[in-house]
Amino acid sequence: MIRLTTFAILSEIASATLNRLQDIVLGFTEADTGTGGYANEWTEEGAHGVHFQSAVGLPSGEPITLDVSRDWRKNVVTGWFRTTSTLGQRIEGASDYLLNDLAAGPSNAAVWVYTGSGAFNDITVGSGGGVGVGAPPVNGSNVRTSYAGVVLDNGSGAVVWLFADPSTGYLKAYNATGTALYCLFGLVGARAVA
Repeated sequence: MIRLTTFAILSEIASATLNRLQDIVLGFTEADTGTGGYANEWTEEGAHGVHFQSAVGLPSGEPITLDVSRDWRKNVVTGWFRTTSTLGQRIEGASDYLLNDLAAGPSNAAVWVYTGSGAFNDITVGSGGGVGVGAPPVNGSNVRTSYAGVVLDNGSGAVVWLFADPSTGYLKAYNATGTALYCLFGLVGARAVA
């Protein structure tokens, strides 16, 4: 954020400055349907974002942590996911100009995921089942409920998952495509409260 002005300790802050701050800060408020409300409305409290790019190819078959700065559980996460052909195509890479050239191999995917209470690698057992190497997340409910969303689908089960860790709330991805991927994420999350 760019500082609007600098204040000395114990300064009175002008209302014009506070109003300007509210004008430029990203925030979410509950929508007003104008009909007295629907049972399926929800409120998104605040917003936070993360931009992530892999310094190496995301290995296939293991979880990667994208953000540890906050709890991403019970969030609606929106944004984009982009894969590139080579490490050089990442931002500040030798070939980063190719990020704008779709003929050079980058692919884009829109992201919309509800993280719920986090993801497990199975839904049928009563204990264990954390996402780990060789144990991808699942989405569904049986003995327990697991929340994981697909952000890239290459077909035949070759997917990239996005999820929150059920114990820490950290935002994670799991590459289950069978090949290492160079990628970038741009994500915004907001805690959803019904």
